[in-house]
Amino acid sequence: MPRKAKLTDPVAKQLGEIQTLLQDILIIQCAMAGIKKSEARKIVGVADARVSSTWRHIKAELQN
Repeated sequence: MPRKAKLTDPVAKQLGEIQTLLQDILIIQCAMAGIKKSEARKIVGVADARVSSTWRHIKAELQN
């Protein structure tokens, strides 16, 4: 698999940041809906570590 190209174009960089934000929102919505982490990872299409780091914060808030 080839390396990701460095984003020198400001529009491409901003689009990447928007995509990251939308993925985080989707992870949060999955947590709020009671979906398991492994299923959320499949839905969002990101690594387990990424889901876990976001999941940890939202689950702490939901328990309060």
